[in-house]
Amino acid sequence: MSDEDMAEGNWKDTLDPVLRGHLEHQLREVAKQKRSYMEAPNSNFAQIWCSVAILSKQIFSLNARLKEMEMRIESMTQSKAIAPKTTKRATRRRK
Repeated sequence: MSDEDMAEGNWKDTLDPVLRGHLEHQLREVAKQKRSYMEAPNSNFAQIWCSVAILSKQIFSLNARLKEMEMRIESMTQSKAIAPKTTKRATRRRK
């Protein structure tokens, strides 16, 4: 293992375990695009941009799902507000 590989491994080992899991997931996703970013004049920057694109796609997807859920909740809330309320009739006591 070279000094560079060792240095690269060390900084990841010092990450918060939760962040490390997210980083590893992101690196696996970016690795799927290796063929593309390796063709770039500066593959390091291209790799970062691939990561940004993947994160952007994830955010877009989450926002779409959130909007759909909000619309469903709003629709349910409106349908309950429109539904006629049933009230109990006032009954008179017979003497």
